[in-house]
Amino acid sequence: MYISDCLIGNIPDIMGTIDADETVRIQNIVFNNVFCKHSESENLLYQEPDYPFVKLMLKLDTREFLNVMSVTFQHPMCLPIHQIVIDILLYVMIEESSDYSPLQIGHLFTFLARQKVVSSFYLDKKYLDQALDCLATNDITGHEEREQALLELVLTIGVEEFNEDRLLALSESAKFYQVCEVIYDKRMQYDKVLFCYWSDTSRIDKVFSYIYHIMEGSYSNEVKLKIRETCVQNINKLISINNEETATLILNVFREDIEKIVYLLESEPRTLYSLLQCVYDISKGSDEIDISNVEIHHAYIKLMSRYNPEFVCPYLQVASGYNIDFILELCLIANLKDAAAYLYERRGDLADAFKLYYDVLKDTIRDKQMVFVEETLNKIISFCQRKLSSAVTE
Repeated sequence: MYISDCLIGNIPDIMGTIDADETVRIQNIVFNNVFCKHSESENLLYQEPDYPFVKLMLKLDTREFLNVMSVTFQHPMCLPIHQIVIDILLYVMIEESSDYSPLQIGHLFTFLARQKVVSSFYLDKKYLDQALDCLATNDITGHEEREQALLELVLTIGVEEFNEDRLLALSESAKFYQVCEVIYDKRMQYDKVLFCYWSDTSRIDKVFSYIYHIMEGSYSNEVKLKIRETCVQNINKLISINNEETATLILNVFREDIEKIVYLLESEPRTLYSLLQCVYDISKGSDEIDISNVEIHHAYIKLMSRYNPEFVCPYLQVASGYNIDFILELCLIANLKDAAAYLYERRGDLADAFKLYYDVLKDTIRDKQMVFVEETLNKIISFCQRKLSSAVTE
């Protein structure tokens, strides 16, 4: 940090108070010494390499030296030296020597990418290709750091400065999904942007916002249709990301596709049931949302009888929009006596209803389920009271 402080004019206190002219003089001395092409040492017994002190700093700790340069570059006083420093670094690490590891080269290109965001300097196109190769093909630093470095470089100088196809191919291979998104968005391949979101674990939860952005935005009908088809065909992926968000998306945007979605999920009944459970829970709590497809409703109740049979009777008591005869047969086949008794009662078949309630009572006594014995007795009493009250009224 001593170098950085001197270059930005923040001279350490040990030197005492110095005036502006002296500050500039110290800056020049430090810069000329660190970045000199050859030292002023005499009687050298060997041929000194170019930029010996830059090389020394880089060898000691490449990353830390570049971090110091990043801090230095942020100061307005150092603007004139940006291009000089960058040219020297590129010469030393890329053009002149092969002594630097992929990790060190990666640090250099990460530094360049981030400086390009805040500073204007010339960077030969050949270095862009080297930066792409280094960041995308070498596991030199953390994946996120390499992706962010390349993303910043692409956003700053523009996709058009690269070979676009090569940039995309290497970014896909490296799983740099944010870089891929930039290219797909430029090409208006918005369906492929979806794959970038749900393939990127750091942004996977943002896929729903992106879908709403497209479907509710001013995009063409063709674009929206493509997104709709992609979402429906990959409904499993959306469910695995967030089942409730998927159900909400279907109700708000893709309601006309719900029959197709149910058909696509028929081979995965557990997943279908989980989705329909959310769909009906959300629609039940909203006056604006109505699911009136009887066949889908029947499919949901059938799945409920398979995975949560204890929920069927309570659900039937508050739900509407199902065929009593169809669901009654379903309950009888599934041996859901409580639910069947309720449906017999609704249909007016009181003898059949009472018989089933009585069968439930016998089953609970046989299995010594004393808690349920009392509950079943109360149901039978309530049933008898309802029918007695009804008969008296008549």
